[in-house]
Amino acid sequence: MYPKFYSNGKLLITGEYFVLDGAKALALPLKLGQSLQISEAEGSNSIIKWKTTVKGERWFLAEFRIDDFSIVDTNNIKSANYIKILLNYINQNSLFFRNLSRQLILEANVDFPMDWGLGSSSTLISNLANMAGIDPYKMLFALSKGSGYDIACATAKGPILYSNMDKPTLDYAYFKPTFSKNLYFVYLGRKQDTAKSIDMLSSKVFDRRAEAERISELTNLVVNSKSLDEFNGYLNEHEEVVSRAIGLATVKSELFSDFKGTVKSLGAWGGDFVLATHPGAADEVVNYFRLRGFNVILNYNDIVL
Repeated sequence: MYPKFYSNGKLLITGEYFVLDGAKALALPLKLGQSLQISEAEGSNSIIKWKTTVKGERWFLAEFRIDDFSIVDTNNIKSANYIKILLNYINQNSLFFRNLSRQLILEANVDFPMDWGLGSSSTLISNLANMAGIDPYKMLFALSKGSGYDIACATAKGPILYSNMDKPTLDYAYFKPTFSKNLYFVYLGRKQDTAKSIDMLSSKVFDRRAEAERISELTNLVVNSKSLDEFNGYLNEHEEVVSRAIGLATVKSELFSDFKGTVKSLGAWGGDFVLATHPGAADEVVNYFRLRGFNVILNYNDIVL
């Protein structure tokens, strides 16, 4: 009998790009995530059957040969090739797939749409690494260029302060803003390729020690903000520091200059979610963004652990 594994999705509030250069970042694990159920069934022990559902709806199917993880059948070759890479890594670093006597079935379920950018890959890596008894950070770093904050969020119980100067380091952050009802996550519908964004922009923040130190200071100030106005001030400064470093306009100046609040990019600039803050009623925020074609507006309290 195998246990069921579960990992939290994530949002990076501060530290984007600079976290790759050792700056401290505030990251939030979410109430949305991904589960992994492992079972065995009668059938050929040379085949692994894989199924992924998204919000309970079938999304991906595949079969792999267990000797070399070649793809036997699938409805999505891109996803199958990615999972093949993950299975090969596990096989090279653990004994999990050895000596199976029955057919292995892996069933994943994702709580959020795959294009939302909330950690479909990191939650999968976390679950598979825990299944196989291997280090999820080593698995992530072997297969991608991420900072690892998403792996930290996968099993965190609440907001964290994360850095990766020499090794992944996290501390729990007491971040329970009294103004949380005024915080919203708005999906822009322009999903970014994190790896490509890192390749393109991370070199622009490398070894900018003064900026990295200020980002770390701003992270602490954001966590300890006592009011929405104070919080907004630190977010706005954070946006300006990153904007100058990577040479891109802030999302508010580009898309929401007339919004009566603050808008901050989250993670790779240009897509996925932004954080919007507003002192007024929720209806004002919802109406503002929906009139501009952005229909996914989530309240902080509804999705953050």
